[in-house]
Amino acid sequence: MTMFKTTLFIVNWISFLVTVYSRSTFSNKKFMLPDLYWNTTNPMFLISNTDHIIDVNEATNPHQHDQINIVCPHYAVGTPEEKMESHVIYNVAKEEYDMCQITNTKPRIIAYCTEPSKTRIFTISFRSFSPMPGTVEYHPGHSYYFISTSRPDNLHNRDGGYCSQYNMKVVFKVADKRNVLTSEARDRAVKSVVTSDQKLSDILQKKDYISYDMENH
Repeated sequence: MTMFKTTLFIVNWISFLVTVYSRSTFSNKKFMLPDLYWNTTNPMFLISNTDHIIDVNEATNPHQHDQINIVCPHYAVGTPEEKMESHVIYNVAKEEYDMCQITNTKPRIIAYCTEPSKTRIFTISFRSFSPMPGTVEYHPGHSYYFISTSRPDNLHNRDGGYCSQYNMKVVFKVADKRNVLTSEARDRAVKSVVTSDQKLSDILQKKDYISYDMENH
């Protein structure tokens, strides 16, 4: 049985290496979504558009995640100040999103779009775990609500503002692939066991192995 145990060890070790390689290959895989231009001229924010939902992380691999660039308003030099937009973008609760009103005394700020004469881009990574403290973590099956309640005359306004007047709000809906992944992982595990058993059976049927085993016993 010495050869049998050695073969079983090798098969298990190869399976482990394949798993580690697979995880390392996909651990930093990112998919860029189309840029989100955060200004009142973006058709997404039209009052007639009631669907402000962006689906993210629809890839089936748990180590993959989407990214999106939030592009702040940018204007050419010489543009009149009254025509330039500035925003503070908040991550809020659903109730605040629906009311266009920030009631949290310490709201979570996602981006400061406060320099319209410069190009400012904020990249959002929809990861379920973030190594940076204080950043938003995007968990499967959850929705995350972003709004801007700024006004032309009050950047830090928290009631109405661009949110109610220009419909400037968006929902990021994180795909829930946990049940699908669990099923797929189970299928892969079963297939792996069956394949390993078949390989061991093939090895045991080889004459050179049988001869070796008889000589050592």
